[in-house]
Amino acid sequence: MSILYFAYGSNMDTVSFRKRYPAAVFCGTARLEDYSFIINSKGVATVKKDPGSVVYGVMWEITEADEKLLDEFEGIAEGLYRSRMLKVWSDKYAAFKEMKVYISDNIIPGFPLPGYMPAVIESAAAHNFPESYREHLNRQDEELFS
Repeated sequence: MSILYFAYGSNMDTVSFRKRYPAAVFCGTARLEDYSFIINSKGVATVKKDPGSVVYGVMWEITEADEKLLDEFEGIAEGLYRSRMLKVWSDKYAAFKEMKVYISDNIIPGFPLPGYMPAVIESAAAHNFPESYREHLNRQDEELFS
């Protein structure tokens, strides 16, 4: 059995994601509505509830085995992230689909870890996200948001 996973940060990079999870199937672009992308005080991406905002990302179909590995990678046991099933718009299906989304409870704004945002920004360009969203990502790499 497989599940759909919505990636909005470093896991949008198809090359590195496939290296870690070779059974994963890339399913195209997606967007999480009424949330915004932030870098938290740990220096990594998360999303926070924000009516009217949108987080762009990609959709992966992953196996149960990959899901367990992904939970480890995202630090579920350590409390770095928790996972939720949320309705995310899938461009492939032209419909909202239930997808696993990793969210940190830490929404204190911070600066990204060195090298983190360039990979996210590069992935956003590769997936042809809107220019205004890519500019938002660039600003996350440059300044502290509140």
